[in-house]
Amino acid sequence: MALVHRGYGGGDQSLWGSAYIAGQGWEASSRFPSHLSGAGPALIVYRDKNGEGNQLLCVHCGAGKRAAGTDTAEVEARLATDRITTP
Repeated sequence: MALVHRGYGGGDQSLWGSAYIAGQGWEASSRFPSHLSGAGPALIVYRDKNGEGNQLLCVHCGAGKRAAGTDTAEVEARLATDRITTP
């Protein structure tokens, strides 16, 4: 089992990861160098059609003050504009 999370505290957008080792518990989190995210990341198990095993991929939004499209006021403003301009 594995997990990925954003850094500790509101200003840390670094990505960190950890794995669960059977019989030992969770290992200490380690930082992914040069990977930042303005919102929480997700993990995906992926197997390439030519691959011999599963890969664990991390998807994230990139650094910034907010993740694109997640600010409620911004989304509501876009919806209102769409209603006005769409017949």
